[in-house]
Amino acid sequence: MFTEQENQEKARVVVISPKIVTYLFEDDVQRALESEITIGRIPFRVIGVLAPAGDDQDHFAPVPLNASRVIFGGLDTLNGIGVVATSADRVPAAIDEIYQIMDAQHQVDGPDFRDYTITATLDQVKKLNQYVTLLNWLTLAIGGIALFVGTLGVANIMMVTVTQRTKEIGIRKAIGARRSAILKQFLIESVVIAGMGGVVGVVLGVLLTLVGGPFIQSLIPAIDTPWVSGWSVLAVFGISLLIGLVAGTYPARRAAQLNPIDAIRF
Repeated sequence: MFTEQENQEKARVVVISPKIVTYLFEDDVQRALESEITIGRIPFRVIGVLAPAGDDQDHFAPVPLNASRVIFGGLDTLNGIGVVATSADRVPAAIDEIYQIMDAQHQVDGPDFRDYTITATLDQVKKLNQYVTLLNWLTLAIGGIALFVGTLGVANIMMVTVTQRTKEIGIRKAIGARRSAILKQFLIESVVIAGMGGVVGVVLGVLLTLVGGPFIQSLIPAIDTPWVSGWSVLAVFGISLLIGLVAGTYPARRAAQLNPIDAIRF
């Protein structure tokens, strides 16, 4: 975030974190920019503000490396250097390159004689990705169980409907209704019931996202505001219709296969 010229000239410039903006400038970013703050009795000009990164990351005030030595009386000692790789795949190569540079700077004869350590967050990132993947699979499993239970619920409703309307089915077949007509009737009813459930679910999901999204972001600023895509709405509604079709197939076939005489006597 600083130019090489600023570093060479020991420019007294600083980038401050959001919490420092809150403490010193009452959350007014525009007033903070180009203002002057004091670090260790030395004035620095504010040239930027960091993005929010969580409570434990919002207390930093980065300055150029050479300018920081002025604060600490010219000391040339560092307790840490942060390095960002261009991508996760490049982390191992970056570590090897850092070892080469640091070994040369520290005149290290071998790995056992290094007076510094390198800690990479790649392992933590991999573990986090594993947890996220596991969470995604668990979410899919729970969603699958919920869909299965919903399918059984719709099928049960349709079975009860067929049983209660057995006499009506017998009368319709007795006056000439074909099996296909009975089958279509109950399939349509099953799809309509499941579709209504899908509509209610979509509406509730969208409302919860709109209402809960800003609340979640206020608690965890690093998370983007949740949103609902049109494709997901169409996919959910389509799945609900498919559930209705699957759940209504057996009850509809059973209704279509009823003997008219037996159905009328029921």
